[in-house]
Amino acid sequence: MSVVEEMNRAQRVQVENDTTASPRAFFNTDGSYNQNVIAKTKLTDVDISKLIENRVAFTNEQIGNMNEKQLSYALDALMPSFTKEIKNNKAFAEVPLLIEKAQKTSDIKGMRDYVKMMQAQVTTNDETSNALVTNVEDYRLRDEGDGGRIEAETQIKQSRQETEEQTFFNKINEIGKQSDLSKTEKVEAIQQAFETLADKWDVLVPADVKFLTAEGFDEKGKPDYDFPGCLGFVPETVRAITRDSFSTSIFSRMGSKYGNNASTQRSYGLLWSIDELGLPYLENYSARHTFEINDTYFDAIDAIRENSLDGLNEIIEQNHGKPVDLLALDSFKAYYQYFTERAETESKKHGVNADVTYGLNGEVAPWINADGEVYLNGGAPQFTFPLNIDMMLRLGVISRYE
Repeated sequence: MSVVEEMNRAQRVQVENDTTASPRAFFNTDGSYNQNVIAKTKLTDVDISKLIENRVAFTNEQIGNMNEKQLSYALDALMPSFTKEIKNNKAFAEVPLLIEKAQKTSDIKGMRDYVKMMQAQVTTNDETSNALVTNVEDYRLRDEGDGGRIEAETQIKQSRQETEEQTFFNKINEIGKQSDLSKTEKVEAIQQAFETLADKWDVLVPADVKFLTAEGFDEKGKPDYDFPGCLGFVPETVRAITRDSFSTSIFSRMGSKYGNNASTQRSYGLLWSIDELGLPYLENYSARHTFEINDTYFDAIDAIRENSLDGLNEIIEQNHGKPVDLLALDSFKAYYQYFTERAETESKKHGVNADVTYGLNGEVAPWINADGEVYLNGGAPQFTFPLNIDMMLRLGVISRYE
């Protein structure tokens, strides 16, 4: 008789009525798990580990009895199998980040829901797993009503966008690293790949090889653009953004949320042209966005400068957002400091002495090559902010983004 069989025989009578049974009593004589025993057992941390290791599901009652530490342990232990199961299922792509948030905020109910969802995904058949896709937003934003559901759908869409964009960028970076292609051939191959995209999202690719540096591509294969100096401004037009001079609140931008340049919105919904914006990219209308900055912009910048987490979260609460932690504040401040140092250095190189505290505005510079040939005329208004668009959305400083 095996050791497992001996252990189970010795404990069989005791275990059937014992709610604190040890993991070794979970085995049947054939080495399989005894679900009847498991279902009646109050689980310890060790039990949780053993059950997850053997892909055995917890009962809802057991999940309901888990404390925060055990729930967190269960989530961490389930994660490797869960991510493996969902790697090709974009509907679940945002779940790991949401789980991390639930753990950080001690959201016990949320953690229990995620344990149920994760173990269903890793222990059930494909039909059941696929049915869970329709419930992701319910786990994401339960009790938050229709607004929460809309936000959840937006999160799923954003996750899909980021995945597809990154796949495309990986593809064009591989093109950029091909040593057997000339710069022109690489740009043409990238443009062809861009044209085949069903959803172009916020993807921007070079319109012509003439906009690239002599090297053309960096060591990672990314296009290396030879942008004009002075942050793209006509130097003599550069002014500081101030509370008194901030006369517009609606802006337009071509590009992703991770940039910090924008222009004003033209009248009657007209778009600034690529030539006026001084952008070296093929046109992509899906990357054209408008957004509105509210009057908490300056206060948010001040809170970041003063390293005031309480002050920043008061502004976020005022904007109906979710509070941030010190790690987020540190990332905002690091970005802000990088911007101000770079903006001051670049501006002074071109004889500009504007205060960069809240950003700069001016006129887009023309793009002129070393021989005096004008590639792009520029001339549109330009605003360069000390935080990127994504950060301002997180702070609630941007109240509308389309």
